[in-house]
Amino acid sequence: MRFLTWNVHGFRDALGRYVGPRVVEALADYPAAVLALQEIDSLARPDAARLPLAALAEAYPYQRVTYTIENRWRRYGHALLSRVPLHVDREHDVRCGGLEVRRLLDAEIDGEDGGRLRVIAAHLDLAPWARYAQLRRIAAVAAAGDLPTLVLGDLNVWTAQAIRRRVGPGLELVASPPTFPARRPWFALDRALCRPAGLVRRVSVAPLPRELSDHLPLLVETRPEFKGV
Repeated sequence: MRFLTWNVHGFRDALGRYVGPRVVEALADYPAAVLALQEIDSLARPDAARLPLAALAEAYPYQRVTYTIENRWRRYGHALLSRVPLHVDREHDVRCGGLEVRRLLDAEIDGEDGGRLRVIAAHLDLAPWARYAQLRRIAAVAAAGDLPTLVLGDLNVWTAQAIRRRVGPGLELVASPPTFPARRPWFALDRALCRPAGLVRRVSVAPLPRELSDHLPLLVETRPEFKGV
């Protein structure tokens, strides 16, 4: 199965211009089963806060959104969008202070083999001490349950070593290409982790227009031989 994780930068390009319709067009035609989108932001279009997600409803009818900043002026957060049903909808509060409430989106999907796969979507804190605590929380959440588990998102961590040190042996950090900044990527901020090890077959930059965000979209492909339970 194909999964895509992408920080869409509030549906603005690197120059701050609103590109929501172009993002929608690119994603609607892309052959992914599930999207994990970070930085869904109503400030891009104050008159239609959820327009980009609503426009994707036909291609991805199953949607879960968590707003980590929500007030009279703004709704901002991240989302799971799926072509297949999302089951057992959960959220995990992993906030570590600050103005933004950080949450994990946690759902199960029907796999190609008739079993189920667990998908956890994350967008971690900018403060190092906070995101390291959140990585430990992700490891604990992923360890609960017996399903094959895929963690996707913008982890905001600069090195693979820092991630492995916090999640421990229970989650495999899959080797990923750099995705930030999009025009000349140096850092692999967007990541995939999994259990059991080997669940993910390949991770690559998705062939979508790189000018649509300050992050590149990351394509994650799982191995068909790992059957859900």
